[in-house]
Amino acid sequence: MSTPASIVPEWYLLPYYAILRSIPNKLIGVIAMFGSLLILLILPIVDLSRVRGNQFRPIMKVAFWFFVVNFFMLMWIGSEHPNQPYVEIGSNLYGILFCMIHIFSSFYRFSRKFINRLSYRIIIILIILIIIIIIIIIIIINCLKN
Repeated sequence: MSTPASIVPEWYLLPYYAILRSIPNKLIGVIAMFGSLLILLILPIVDLSRVRGNQFRPIMKVAFWFFVVNFFMLMWIGSEHPNQPYVEIGSNLYGILFCMIHIFSSFYRFSRKFINRLSYRIIIILIILIIIIIIIIIIIINCLKN
């Protein structure tokens, strides 16, 4: 007995449903789902900055809005039927989510020396370029699979 494709969970579970659907192996999908929940718990611990608010940290403002957009896009993907383009988009968004977390956490660990030398605008442009490069690499890998 299988669940019909038209049945979807509640809105707050849709991103995790998209993650589960985008990974073909069930065990790895469950691990990825709990990994995405653990990331939200680990992020305050990984943030080693002395300033806790986002008022004086424009890079964290950009990161926050990337997370919000990614959450809503995963929510949209989770509400769609599990057809071919939606499953690929869900796996790309999930990969982008984990890459952004690693980029921003490592950036704040190693950038205290350089933050005074570089302008915030240059740093934001570099982060956006890195994210675009990651998106292009993920799209190329998915095209090579087919």
